[in-house]
Amino acid sequence: MTPDAAAASLVMVGELDVRDALASVQCPTLVLRRANDAFVDERHSRYAANHIPNAQYVEIPPDGKTADEIEQFVTGARPPVVSDRVLATVLFTDIVGSTEHAAQLGDGAWRELLERHDSLVREEVQRHRGRFVKSLGDGALAVFDGPSRAISSATAIRDRVRELGLEIRAGLHTGECELLADNDVGGIAVHIGARVSSLAGPGEVLGQRHRPRPHRRLGPDADRPRGARPQGRPGAVADLRRRDVGRERIGAAAEGQGFEPWVRHDRTTVFETAPFNHSGTPPGRGQSSAGRRRTS
Repeated sequence: MTPDAAAASLVMVGELDVRDALASVQCPTLVLRRANDAFVDERHSRYAANHIPNAQYVEIPPDGKTADEIEQFVTGARPPVVSDRVLATVLFTDIVGSTEHAAQLGDGAWRELLERHDSLVREEVQRHRGRFVKSLGDGALAVFDGPSRAISSATAIRDRVRELGLEIRAGLHTGECELLADNDVGGIAVHIGARVSSLAGPGEVLGQRHRPRPHRRLGPDADRPRGARPQGRPGAVADLRRRDVGRERIGAAAEGQGFEPWVRHDRTTVFETAPFNHSGTPPGRGQSSAGRRRTS
């Protein structure tokens, strides 16, 4: 439409007068007006809604969706809200000593090795029904629907990259992630996962969980924790570490050694959480080695 035609069309619209016909409308009617509409006066829309029998008037917010209002009017229900946040387990992997490897191999060979590493990581993530988010240069970011698959994927990646002469560290965290553009993820859970990964040692899969708020007694012994095992302070974070133990040691590692089993990955692997003492400090921090219980 040319500018002259558009101007003529607007003049014609301004000259239309359908006031006498409004009362004869018999079908259900929805009158919509955008709140920030500077062309159509609000009084015109409200006049039409008031003079059409049983008409419904809706003013749409500037950022509202017209289609949602129409769907509710026609079907009687609004469309479900699609959240941009999901609960997921975030997995970060990082190549140990990547700078040294790059210096030894040179740019070309290192780039080729990274491509093989990324292909391997992507394959294991997909095999464990996760989603490979992106490569981080000398590591990767992936998300899973739960920690069990994330741990299994991380251990498989760790074992397979050793065939390439590489060692990785891995960190995982379960929490709410924000869905971003280009299939990326963000949010505090992603930042925590990256931090956990940086604390892992070579060849280690490290995670963390929040301990629940402890129940407290009232009275003279209110400061004494309930039960034989001390409770952590509210909001304290417990270490989740992977320990390779012999088949006959799994029971000992899980019972009576000061650890709580979290996930048993296979017959020779147990994942454990280190309990906090009453002050909220993990065993081994702020106490002598004589006061620590560990499995070997």
